[in-house]
Amino acid sequence: MMWGKLALLAPFALGTSSLGQPIGPAREDPVVRALMLESIREVCAVATTEGAQLDPELFSRALLELPDEMRTSMQKDLDGGRQPELDAIAGAVLRRGRERGIPTPATEELVRRVGGSRAQNL
Repeated sequence: MMWGKLALLAPFALGTSSLGQPIGPAREDPVVRALMLESIREVCAVATTEGAQLDPELFSRALLELPDEMRTSMQKDLDGGRQPELDAIAGAVLRRGRERGIPTPATEELVRRVGGSRAQNL
């Protein structure tokens, strides 16, 4: 269940937070859109090594169909001057990816865009 939640939430939260915009503008940015969609594939690949069978196409469609104005709590935290929950949202994906030999460059890039130097600790 956790992996299913992360497959949508991590790319969504990281993508919108990286731009400080709702999902509509994040999807319109070609680089962020590509990073979010690749991050979904990465999360699903990591999830497979944990025994969860997730269809990345299902999560990609869900991301592309979210209402344009949707935002995440991570984005709201950043807007409010609070620390984003990078570890809670992306930490498991990055750590398990490293442990299992699954590359996660898109997720890493989104984390870097959101967290700057804080991202190095994940």
